[in-house]
Amino acid sequence: SRRKHFKRKKMQRQSIIVFIQGDRIETYGNLKKCCEFENLKYHTLARLKFPIRLNDVVIHKTLFK
Repeated sequence: SRRKHFKRKKMQRQSIIVFIQGDRIETYGNLKKCCEFENLKYHTLARLKFPIRLNDVVIHKTLFK
């Protein structure tokens, strides 16, 4: 049997996560990575709507241009 070869379209990033804590601003490709680096609980935050506010932290999801 012949296999069809499809050209995979490279995923275009549509949005990024912006983590703000005081004067510190970090950007991440997705919320899971943000939570890993910032030691936050992904499964708790994933259910919340953006912007996510906790204590001195604000997490935004914004369009990537």
